[in-house]
Amino acid sequence: LDLTNATSPTRIGTFAANSGTYLFDTELISSTHAAVSSFAGTLIYSISTPASATLVSTIGNNHYRIATQGGYAFISASGGADPVVRILNLVTPTSPIEAGTLAFDGPSLDVHVGGGQMLVANGQRGLVVLNAVNPLAPMFAGRVEFPDDYINVVERVNGVAAVGTYGKVALVDTSNPAVPSLIANIDAGSQFVGDLVASGNRLYVAAGAGGVLLFDVTTPASPQTVWQWMPPIGLAQRVALDGNLAY
Repeated sequence: LDLTNATSPTRIGTFAANSGTYLFDTELISSTHAAVSSFAGTLIYSISTPASATLVSTIGNNHYRIATQGGYAFISASGGADPVVRILNLVTPTSPIEAGTLAFDGPSLDVHVGGGQMLVANGQRGLVVLNAVNPLAPMFAGRVEFPDDYINVVERVNGVAAVGTYGKVALVDTSNPAVPSLIANIDAGSQFVGDLVASGNRLYVAAGAGGVLLFDVTTPASPQTVWQWMPPIGLAQRVALDGNLAY
């Protein structure tokens, strides 16, 4: 989409995929290439000509959420069927390489890399924290479980982990990764939290029928509601930021 005029975005092109291939997530890996996760694995497209994005390579299968850092992608498995985080070397987009995998109990539904840690949304097993000082060789450090909750998204805001589940966001202190601890819960309505995006000390929450919520996490032990936006139709499933605009 061309967002030059944010009040009237226009479609430039599309990512073409085989019939029946469901596309889950996308991340820019450079100014000329994008990675798209799908049942058919991670698809790499050249977007140097946005009107005619071209598939240049594929790798793996059943890939779900993507996090990128320094030419590498960290992939959670599709639908939790395969409890593995896969590390892909995308430095050469036309020849991606699987650089490693991580396996642990429970599903891997979302992954965040930064601050020397890897955070994994682990479904009914809660939040997994890994030491990722070397992100290509992360090591299990600790876990925190949330009885009766299913953790499906993860983000980091103001130095703490934020994890989403049904109707709430939990803020978790991972400064001692061996013993991560709950700081606070944020009420997110009556829907599964579909996405979390941080900007500075603020956390944007896609909360389905609850719309998009914005919280101030300057003091993680006492997060404050800033505003709530309700879409006129449909559900708020994902959110993305660009400057002072949220999409």
